[in-house]
Amino acid sequence: MRVQAGRRLVQEDHRRAADQAGGQVQPPPHPAGVGAHPAPTGVGQLEQVQQLGRALPGRLARDSRASRPIIRRFSAPVCASSSAALAPGEDWRTGLSRWAWALRAGTRRHPWVVRIPINGLPVMPYEVAWFEDALACLHDTGLTEARKGSVIMLLAGYVRNQAATEADIAAAIGASGLEPSEWMAGYPQMLRQLADPRRFPALAAFIAAGVFDTADDPDDEFTFGLDRILEGVDALVRAIRTVRDR
Repeated sequence: MRVQAGRRLVQEDHRRAADQAGGQVQPPPHPAGVGAHPAPTGVGQLEQVQQLGRALPGRLARDSRASRPIIRRFSAPVCASSSAALAPGEDWRTGLSRWAWALRAGTRRHPWVVRIPINGLPVMPYEVAWFEDALACLHDTGLTEARKGSVIMLLAGYVRNQAATEADIAAAIGASGLEPSEWMAGYPQMLRQLADPRRFPALAAFIAAGVFDTADDPDDEFTFGLDRILEGVDALVRAIRTVRDR
């Protein structure tokens, strides 16, 4: 019964989303009155889920299986506005890049969302909308439907991993009381003391290059990784088209 109640909430959200898309109803307030803002500093994954559970009534909130769809409702503000499908004249790579950047923007506004465990495939209305938009971007690539799913999973996982890493680093810097560049510079200083360059010559060369002397712009790291992923997908798409056009 509890699991069925959770599923009914998902179905209710889908009906509401369809009505909103048709302009029939106004968007509802955030579930349980939780505002769209980062969780308090130091709130871990378990504590966050427990907080969400306390905002909900009865044993339903305390049942892990039944509360999964409910907990996922709290991540709705992160992906409330999908990136939309391809714009006129936009190629698949530009559209998919925009999709990834928009998803990243959501996780940076609400970094706590990456602490919610993944316990199912995308079923919430906004998750489905984002899934649809990514699939639409890949429509004319020639990829099989299964490979389209693989590309989307790869990109979404990359965004999630980057968001979690950035949130962890930001928390560590905040706890240290140092500026980002100071905190980063402490790492090579420690390695110089601990790592014998005769045992770790590659690491010694890396440190000597000054890679960690200053903090990089997180957007630079994200751009580098995203471009490498999209270049790999582009190579696959071109290979498929070459075979198809023979």
